[in-house]
Amino acid sequence: MIESLPAPPGAPLPPDADSVAMPLIRVAGGQTQRIEDAVALEAPLTLMLNGREWVTLLATPSHLDELVLGFLAAEGVVQHAGEVSRIVWDPEDGRAWIRCPALTPAARDALLVGRRTLSACCGRGHPGVVFASDTGVPPVPTGPGLWPLGHLARWVGALDRAARAFQDTGGLHTVALAPHPDSAPGDFLVVRSDVGRHNALDKVAGWRLLHGAPPPGALAIVFSGRVSAEVVVKAARLGAALVVSHAAPTTLGLTMADALHITVVAFVRGERLSVYTHADRLGLGGVAPAPH
Repeated sequence: MIESLPAPPGAPLPPDADSVAMPLIRVAGGQTQRIEDAVALEAPLTLMLNGREWVTLLATPSHLDELVLGFLAAEGVVQHAGEVSRIVWDPEDGRAWIRCPALTPAARDALLVGRRTLSACCGRGHPGVVFASDTGVPPVPTGPGLWPLGHLARWVGALDRAARAFQDTGGLHTVALAPHPDSAPGDFLVVRSDVGRHNALDKVAGWRLLHGAPPPGALAIVFSGRVSAEVVVKAARLGAALVVSHAAPTTLGLTMADALHITVVAFVRGERLSVYTHADRLGLGGVAPAPH
């Protein structure tokens, strides 16, 4: 079904794998080690429907024919695969050109009501949030000083204990705002849950607007979900210096965190954790940058 345009020299074709190796600092048992580990791929894929830009997905760019056809069906554009005559993938600019000959002009105009961006999961993203340069969000400042490494596992444990609704239903994401120890006492300023991880992040952002909080660079987000690109953008808008999660990051999330000066700590399991970006905030002697 899917075709690939000839790739220019050096341009990769769509990957068969769902992950790539990226650098990190592994902390376990009080020891640190620089290693590479697999990170889930997240990349923008712009769908061009009958010659016009329709929507940008943030997704794992494998099995693209299935992804495109499934999305077309979910949006009510097609009911059968035969209604799509051609899908051409351009690996240079991340676009898939889709031809649906039976799509009427009225239906096409109804669908193409302006550019949309859809996140990898949990609902619709904000238009234009694809790269850090699109957001207009400045990099997060360094902040008041080093963040104690020992706080991270304690925060994740405290988040699990606070998330009673998550434990009861298994269907909610939970987010907490933690202040830098030099800014305010205690573990969390606020804890919020929602069925959508982005909604939970929006709730703590709204709380900060209503109540005030430490300045940019003096906040950490402790999070139950995957650290994707849109999560990182929301963290930057909050001025959060750290995003701490027991879940995994994505490649685009790490690239944006590197550009926006956010420290990403993932896979927190007791004293074992992985630091992917801006490890200097934790006193680990350098940065494990995401590739560009």
